[in-house]
Amino acid sequence: MVQPLCSNQPRPLAQNIAKEIPGIKHAVRMTWISPMLFSVGDNNLFQNGLYADATVADVLSLEFTEGDRKTAFDKVDNIILSESGAKKLFGSQPALGKTVKTNNKDLYIVSAITKDLPKNSSYNFQWLIPFKNLSLAKTG
Repeated sequence: MVQPLCSNQPRPLAQNIAKEIPGIKHAVRMTWISPMLFSVGDNNLFQNGLYADATVADVLSLEFTEGDRKTAFDKVDNIILSESGAKKLFGSQPALGKTVKTNNKDLYIVSAITKDLPKNSSYNFQWLIPFKNLSLAKTG
């Protein structure tokens, strides 16, 4: 089993190595997994997730159950939820296209749902937000 390499690298590195080094199929920028407060109606809870490039779907072999894999990361206000994350927030109601509030200020639209990764995965998350959000000053 390949162990994930965790380190801090300059933000442009992933994009440039994928373009300039032959043989690299995918490169992804992502943050450390961290908790964030989610609110949907009266339902408020912390869920773990990370900011990542769209290529995370290929690197982690994510299986999309709802939404379009090709467009899920297109808009900065999109959020991808895992099946367990969507269930905790929306119960048995459909989550796709619904709005969630994070940290009592930022609004995101659920653009896709993915199957949960196996419990033994190093990347257990309930949400993914496009990495480009880190470059923007979002106000809620």
